[in-house]
Amino acid sequence: MAGPDAAKVATMISTRIATSAAAVLVPLLAGCTIGGGSPTPTVSQSSVAPATAPASVEASSAAQAGVDLTNLPAPITSATVAARVEGDPNAKLTVNLHSLRRTGKVVTATFSFQVTSTTDQPSSLFRFMSDRSWWPYLVDTQNFKRHDVVVGGGARAKTDDLSRFAPGQTLYAYAMFAAPPEDVTAVDVQMIDGAPTATNVPIT
Repeated sequence: MAGPDAAKVATMISTRIATSAAAVLVPLLAGCTIGGGSPTPTVSQSSVAPATAPASVEASSAAQAGVDLTNLPAPITSATVAARVEGDPNAKLTVNLHSLRRTGKVVTATFSFQVTSTTDQPSSLFRFMSDRSWWPYLVDTQNFKRHDVVVGGGARAKTDDLSRFAPGQTLYAYAMFAAPPEDVTAVDVQMIDGAPTATNVPIT
């Protein structure tokens, strides 16, 4: 990738992914076929998650995901799956997809997560998902192609699934994908393992 599009993409990534790992993501955007399997959680500034979720988790996660909380679109689609919460076998995890935005050769998805539980014990998204990494993807049904989260150099262009939050709080998240061709205006989205695929989601 070269020219203005590459510069825009590099800027977007650098604002969301700490460390120089952002630089290695740009060359992958032209034809991303990476993903699936069982990746380890996203690169984090610390290998040890904090014991509690900070009170500012909603504001801080929104800032990282590029979400303006004063102008957040209503969810396009939502899904609810079982959540792993000690002492509450009926806990649920809900994921909302707020937008799919095309910027040059990248599509950025904006999500939010909430856990419903009888407890208020904070944990990571990874833990709430029964020790599975969050690995969303898009499906271009027009061209029969799957688009996975852009990765490179051990970093993933998405919110760290070691991010902690508590039931009753909202965790905002993003994920970046190589964009399908310009004539593709809607895709299917697999938001989270165990949920039905959201179909015909518009790209704006």
